Amino acid sequence: MKSYYMALPWIARNTSGIITETFKTIGKFSKLKKNTVVLSQERLFDKYVYVESGLLGQTTNDVSLKKPSIMGLIPPGRMFGPTPIARKAVSITNFYAMRESTVYIVRQDDLLRYMEDKPAVKEEFLLATISRLHTHIEKFAVAAMLTPKERLQLFFKVILISYEIDLAAKWLRLPVNLSIIEFSNIVYTTEQMLAKIFMQWKKDGLLKREGRYTIINKNLLETLDWSGNEVAFYDK
Repeated sequence: MKSYYMALPWIARNTSGIITETFKTIGKFSKLKKNTVVLSQERLFDKYVYVESGLLGQTTNDVSLKKPSIMGLIPPGRMFGPTPIARKAVSITNFYAMRESTVYIVRQDDLLRYMEDKPAVKEEFLLATISRLHTHIEKFAVAAMLTPKERLQLFFKVILISYEIDLAAKWLRLPVNLSIIEFSNIVYTTEQMLAKIFMQWKKDGLLKREGRYTIINKNLLETLDWSGNEVAFYDK
């Protein structure tokens, strides 16, 4: 399978230095407790958020994750917000803190005023927003076209790349400790199916646990049939 959009699923590319500097110049710094909802579904999408530390999630579900959903992850160095040219828009998903996090928040009106005489800033925000939308769409394409096992393999690769983990090592530790419920919502399958896949991979010597972290053998990535251009998508 190949990717159809200029992004990989689940995790958008890093933001540029221009965007990071903009948030730190005009944004409001905020500390978020776990499960804090930053933007609710069907509410006015009128602010931009840059994640400095921790981890945020994007889901059509509520933060309990008790119903099936296809989650997206927003790790440090990423942002989300409405398209800069859209004056009024409604969020179709919930954005919330999956872990304790620190963020910078900028109201849309404040950003639009700031960008009026800064075309380079406006262009960067537009490109970043489009990239995030492509990531959001791509994860649905993956859910429709890949098996649960293949989706999990691809997710392993995406999260390792997004955290800039060297894929050459024999054993690779996932940079984020995720629960079985979070895994199941990310790759859109049941907890029972995931447990079955994990058990088989452990039996085959392809996966193990180290404390609370998941460690995978690089052979899991090498058997994945995927033609997305990971390097280009995650260049800073």
